[in-house]
Amino acid sequence: MGFYPIYQDNTAASGVTVPNTDTNLKSFTLPENNYKTIFVLASVKTASTGTSTAQNLTFKIKIGTTIAANTKNFVRPITAAVVTYFDTFYHFGECRAKEVVAVSHGAPAADANTTVTCQDLNIIGIT
Repeated sequence: MGFYPIYQDNTAASGVTVPNTDTNLKSFTLPENNYKTIFVLASVKTASTGTSTAQNLTFKIKIGTTIAANTKNFVRPITAAVVTYFDTFYHFGECRAKEVVAVSHGAPAADANTTVTCQDLNIIGIT
């Protein structure tokens, strides 16, 4: 068994406000490969700059248009100036096609006072 880094992006993208549709934060197109398993790890940061809407923020790891990870629901507090960090990960079986792996987010209602940043996205191939 071997572990091979396929992609590593540890640069924090600019924070974006919470949309009311599922929107990608970071993504990567897998190259042709012979891995038996693909492991994806992402770190996400949320920050409120003012009073935020009390609602579920949804974070997903997707391959193509299919949700490959369990959706993580995170209820934002209604207080100002709150920052929260968390990791989400998933592993899935063979994927040899040039599929897009993405970390996405969304909520039932847009929230201009809360920003979300994908701190990093790491993809590892396992033989």
